[in-house]
Amino acid sequence: MPSLALRHHARHKKNHKKAFSMDYLIYGVAFLSPIMTMPQLLQIWVDKNVQGVSLLTWSSYVVFAVFWLIYGLVHKEKPIIVSNIFSGTLNIIIVIGILIANPR
Repeated sequence: MPSLALRHHARHKKNHKKAFSMDYLIYGVAFLSPIMTMPQLLQIWVDKNVQGVSLLTWSSYVVFAVFWLIYGLVHKEKPIIVSNIFSGTLNIIIVIGILIANPR
């Protein structure tokens, strides 16, 4: 029986290394993913161009970020929390820019 326990321990240790590496990778994704909205944000705020930008789409991104943030808080998942605070904030800035440039 000791060999079964040793194999289980070795497998667990290997999986722990993979999970540890994935944890660092996911923090990178948590920061890079929201940064991908920067071209849209610059188009709206610097170029003052909202042509082809959907208020409905960006408003729904804000709502989705709020739900993901709540999920992250409930499950205490820091990468989800960080990512959705960051992306939600950028999405709100985009929505405000659309509303300012396109008052109804």
